[in-house]
Amino acid sequence: MNCIKCDVALPEGARFCQNCGLESARSSGKIDELKNYQPAFYRQVLLGILLAIAIPFFIGMPDVIRIFAFLYVASCCVLVYKAMRSIGKKNWWWTLGLFSIIPLGFLVPYFVVKKKLIPHGMWSGSALKK
Repeated sequence: MNCIKCDVALPEGARFCQNCGLESARSSGKIDELKNYQPAFYRQVLLGILLAIAIPFFIGMPDVIRIFAFLYVASCCVLVYKAMRSIGKKNWWWTLGLFSIIPLGFLVPYFVVKKKLIPHGMWSGSALKK
């Protein structure tokens, strides 16, 4: 697992980061903060696929299509924002969610966020397997 503040790898069972002195989430009892974001991103990708399948049924209703698209893009931005804030990243990461406007564009933030969350153990407990 990595330190949330300075992103330095922590030894197994470490209570504090040797680099910045921040108490680790496991030792401080904040285990509920170590959320697994993998299912949330899988749901978002599935929702995008279902939305792409459902769009032709609403071809005569452009306002409905715009509402669905806006809600999907907004939910993508919120998901990316929450995931990146959970590891201490700054506010601008939500803009990655805007890639979901283009077809299959959500794969860009999916892979970027996955790469950032794996060292912190917030992607299917991947940091705990090392």
